[in-house]
Amino acid sequence: RDLQGRPPAAAPDYPVPFLIRAMDEDDPEARMCALVALCRSTAAEAGAALIRASRDPNERVRFHLAANLGTSPNPAALAACENLLKERRGPVAATAIRTAADGRFASLAPELERLAYETDPVGCRLVFSTLLRLEGMAFATFARDYLRSASPECKRQLLRRLAEGALPPPMGGLVELMVNPDTGPENRALAATALTAFSGQDHGYDGNAWASWWAAAAPDWHIRRCLVVVHVADL
Repeated sequence: RDLQGRPPAAAPDYPVPFLIRAMDEDDPEARMCALVALCRSTAAEAGAALIRASRDPNERVRFHLAANLGTSPNPAALAACENLLKERRGPVAATAIRTAADGRFASLAPELERLAYETDPVGCRLVFSTLLRLEGMAFATFARDYLRSASPECKRQLLRRLAEGALPPPMGGLVELMVNPDTGPENRALAATALTAFSGQDHGYDGNAWASWWAAAAPDWHIRRCLVVVHVADL
């Protein structure tokens, strides 16, 4: 509200054809302004413009699109977000990952799982938190497979989140890391920290001891599933 207590004036409701023409302007600022209004429209023409904007040559325009897709009612927002995720790294991809955390983008989970193997460390952390929101406790299945097949550096990003207690633990996958002689010292330490935090056991770096414990505990582990809360501030 302004100093007189009046609410802010609503943005002008420009016709979609006018906004689409604005997307052809050379000035990226003009294109970004048009995008805000296009994201509010459900028209098919507006949706086509959003998809086209996801391939805009200007990174700031694509970033602006990623930041506004989360509130867009347009059905094409899903395809536009998927295009932005394909950038894999950088601020545009990171913002698109945050946007994908909205439940309306749940069908992007497979793309996010692939992205987790290809993005940078910041993107990895965002992907893990976003996947947890979309998949719930089923995230543990993805995490188990990830710990088996990702690169050591990628594994380290997930292990750090697990050691912080921010994600549901793939206990079997963690035990496999402890037993595997090829697991590096930092990843082994993170896996041991996560196992101790979630199991209440403390077998240190002894992989065989963890394997023996898991062989006995695995059958009824689902009964003692941990509740996990991910704060928006952690994303």
